[in-house]
Amino acid sequence: MENLLENEQLSERKLFLQFLRDVFSNIQSEVTETEQLTDAGIDTEFAALLDAHLADPINATFTSIENMESAMFGLLHNIVMGFLKAQKTSIKSLYRTYPKPAQALHYCIVLQDDAASRLPFHRYLNKYMWANYSKRFPIAFEFIPQEMEADLKVNEKLSLD
Repeated sequence: MENLLENEQLSERKLFLQFLRDVFSNIQSEVTETEQLTDAGIDTEFAALLDAHLADPINATFTSIENMESAMFGLLHNIVMGFLKAQKTSIKSLYRTYPKPAQALHYCIVLQDDAASRLPFHRYLNKYMWANYSKRFPIAFEFIPQEMEADLKVNEKLSLD
C-alpha cells in the first residue's frame, strides 16, 4: 500500500513538473517574441500589458492579483484532474460546476459502483484542507448516485482520458 502511494506521488510530481515546464516555456517564448518585435517597432499584447503596468502600477497590481488567482484556479484544476485521472477506474462520469461565488473548484463525481469506497477522494480533500490556502482556493467533490446523473445540472462534462 505504501509503495502504491509513493508511485502515485511520483506520478503527480511528474505531471506537475511537466505542467511547470510548459508554463515557463510559453512565458519564455512570449518574452523572446516580444523582445524581437519591439526591436522591429511592433507592439504585442504582452508589450501592451507591460506598458499598462508601467503607466498605472496600482491598478495593474490589482489586475495582476486577479489574473494570478484565476491562473491559480487553473493550476489547481489541472492538479485535481491529475488526481481524478489516477482514480478513473472507479469513476463513471465526472462533471464540473461553477458555484456562486465562482471562486471555487466543484466537481460532481458519478462512481462506477455507488457502494465503492470514496476513501481516496476524502483523503485527497482532507490533505488539501490542511493547507493554508484551501480557504482561499476551495475544492469540493460531490458524489452523485448513478440514477440521478440524468437530472444533474452541470456546466461541463470532463473527460478522464
